Amino acid sequence: MALLALFLPHLMAASLVVVAVGFPRRASSTRRASRLRRYWHTMRWQWLCVALLVTAIPLAEILTLTRTAASTLFPAPALWFIVLGNLLLLMYAPIALAWVRPRLRHSLLAPFVRVRVWLPQTLRERTTWILLSMTTGICEEILFRGFALHYLMHGPLGLNLPLSIIIACLLFGLGHRYQGWRGMLQTCCFGAVMSGLFVATGSLLLPIVVHILVNLRIALLPPSYAHHHPTIGDLRPPTAHEAPKFA
Repeated sequence: MALLALFLPHLMAASLVVVAVGFPRRASSTRRASRLRRYWHTMRWQWLCVALLVTAIPLAEILTLTRTAASTLFPAPALWFIVLGNLLLLMYAPIALAWVRPRLRHSLLAPFVRVRVWLPQTLRERTTWILLSMTTGICEEILFRGFALHYLMHGPLGLNLPLSIIIACLLFGLGHRYQGWRGMLQTCCFGAVMSGLFVATGSLLLPIVVHILVNLRIALLPPSYAHHHPTIGDLRPPTAHEAPKFA
């Protein structure tokens, strides 16, 4: 057990890098069964990673962060709550407007075109997406925020907090490369905001809740948009390297 605790964090760190920089995956199909399999596969994979991780590192060390070194970097926690409120508004406002303004639906929901083939359509898929949102909100924050920062700062590299946040956000963004360059950049920025909340509060609880809320908005997409079949101009087929591992 001691040997496992010694090497497992390094293996987990390596696995995050492999997933982020481009582990080859088979291109995802748009079939309903394939989408559901993808959702359940992602949930199983992420919970397995977290389960293995907590056998080597106490969960309390991953879920919390000492604020002594962070207080000078993020001196105004209230500012992060303002950023958080604006972020959620920007995330949910287009979906709400798309419901009440059908004519504007295409332009408002254009950011989702890239990943439309993986979005839930049926009631069963939307219900499963709720479970997926909870899973990714919990597991990705533990892996890409809690564990990544803990490993980068207290592991062999011994990096400072700002550099650790930058590297963790880059890995988080690369893990969502199937969304394209714009989506990957947005994911990096989202990771930076979540890191700021983690540092400002000293706990992963708020980042987890926010992450879940951000993912849940997908289940609220208008049915007509989710069921629309994209044309070649809307969406090119995903390559084998772009099928998502992390939602």
